[in-house]
Amino acid sequence: MTKVGVYFGTFAPLHIGHLQEIYKCATENEKVLVIVSGYTDDRGAQIGLPLAKRLAYLQEAFKDEPNFVIAGLNETDLPPMPHGWDEWTKRLYSIIFENIAETPADITFYVGEVEYVKELIQRFPEDMNHYQVEIANRLEIPISATKIRGNSLRYWQFIHPVFRQHFTKYVTVLDNETLLRRLAYSSNSPLVTTEMDNISSNSGIVFVKNPIHIENMDIIFTENSETKSKRNTILLDDKNEQLRFYHSIDALNEQFKINIPRLGK
Repeated sequence: MTKVGVYFGTFAPLHIGHLQEIYKCATENEKVLVIVSGYTDDRGAQIGLPLAKRLAYLQEAFKDEPNFVIAGLNETDLPPMPHGWDEWTKRLYSIIFENIAETPADITFYVGEVEYVKELIQRFPEDMNHYQVEIANRLEIPISATKIRGNSLRYWQFIHPVFRQHFTKYVTVLDNETLLRRLAYSSNSPLVTTEMDNISSNSGIVFVKNPIHIENMDIIFTENSETKSKRNTILLDDKNEQLRFYHSIDALNEQFKINIPRLGK
């Protein structure tokens, strides 16, 4: 029988914990089916990662894995959990059968929640396939998408590179390129000409000299109080260059919940 591993989740975002479980799944099976599920205004959509975008990112993340199939499961029209298990599993098995050409198959579900085991087992289809469930030990890699959504920069190293583009923070300083450059170098971050430049996926914060879409910046330092209506604008009211530099570092640390080192106050 063909061995098939099935791994499902919301992937908002995909992180190293997911990734290692999926790769484990790949080493134990001939074929891997990764299913991203979600609904309108789910926890991913609330941070700008709706189901369609997560599906596209997953397809990009695993494009070099010929034995992987990436699929989406839209839950929008289903009853909310825990009342939607019957309809949800019917849709799950429909996706599995659409993507498994060979039957009978040995199908293993890899899950991260204990309650999923019971719900899946009691709904195993009575057909020619063999079904089983394996649960992951989440304590081995202590990370969660919830933690990442709460503070993406703190947990940056855990986010899959394809998903990092969604969490990159862009910073500019209007009319003070010297301060912009010093902040970039002090935080060991890239300094680019525009936010359209090719940015390394390892860069959680990017400093931009000539932002094209200034309204989309995560933080703007400016001396012009009229720009305070812009999103996350910080007014530079210090005339002392040294104070201005250190106050800017403090503002970045507070805004992004990070710890850029600086000299004592």
